[in-house]
Amino acid sequence: MTPQGLAAMASMLVLGIFLGRQSMSSRPDSPQHTFRRALADAGVSTQGNHIPTHHQGFYMPKESSLFYNMAVSTGTDKVSNKPHHHAYEFLYSKYFETMHRRSATQKLLEIGLGCTMGYGPGASSKLWRMFLPDAEVWQAEYNAACVKETQAKLDEVGVKVVTGDQSDTTVLHRWIKETGGDFDVIIDDGGHTNMQMYNSFIVLFEHALKAGGVYIIEDIGMSRTYVDGDRNHIAIDWIKEWLDMTVMHNPVEPAEEGHAFVKHFGLPRHIKSIECSTGICAFTKCRLSDDRCANQYADHSLISYSDSGTALATAGKK
Repeated sequence: MTPQGLAAMASMLVLGIFLGRQSMSSRPDSPQHTFRRALADAGVSTQGNHIPTHHQGFYMPKESSLFYNMAVSTGTDKVSNKPHHHAYEFLYSKYFETMHRRSATQKLLEIGLGCTMGYGPGASSKLWRMFLPDAEVWQAEYNAACVKETQAKLDEVGVKVVTGDQSDTTVLHRWIKETGGDFDVIIDDGGHTNMQMYNSFIVLFEHALKAGGVYIIEDIGMSRTYVDGDRNHIAIDWIKEWLDMTVMHNPVEPAEEGHAFVKHFGLPRHIKSIECSTGICAFTKCRLSDDRCANQYADHSLISYSDSGTALATAGKK
């Protein structure tokens, strides 16, 4: 075949692929139609918007993210549609959409109803109900009076609530009993103090999160602002140390003089991976069949209360 013939054949092939994509995207069961229907259900207009058939790179542009668009429609500050808002759509879109875990999420717990937010409580509840329409969704909140005032809205979207202090391990174990635990996803968007973040993680990651699930902590940027409890367990510090132990295999290789690892915090068992972006980290829990995960705590300690807090914390208290 002549070069001209090969070029013509290549052009026809490219045109055929393009037309095929156009035809597939116009089908009522195509991902683009599904995406547009979901946005329409969320009250988000897609008129004139281009919903791409694919994207370049290893994370989703926010304009293509169902999570981002639904979050914007509910008014939550989780996404970067306004200058003072967070940009958590990177991790949420990646874990739920790029990894195709949205439909597999059957049960979710978020700590923090939003009672102190200017836009009022319940924005996240509405978001999770829209984004995970078939999932069992729970919220945990310290302010029981706020929950009582918001109860009708929560009932309307089918979201259940537990109340109490997330830094109190007795309360955390009560939450597990009341909710039944076994969560696919746990999100800490609560009070953002170090004691709250640390104790909640130590208890709930171990006892309330399914194997293979993900635990997400938001607003980690506040960890040097609210220095409470024993004043040593700064969230970003123990996260960095856990990352070091996870990457370096807790660490077993000898270090050169002056570069030895100094351990301050114990590594919780069953951490498979840690991934962070601005203000937020996601911790994936090992599957039961995974023999490359730590199965023993390096340290069982929890943050002890000093002048802050409401109760004494002990590792085994239930």
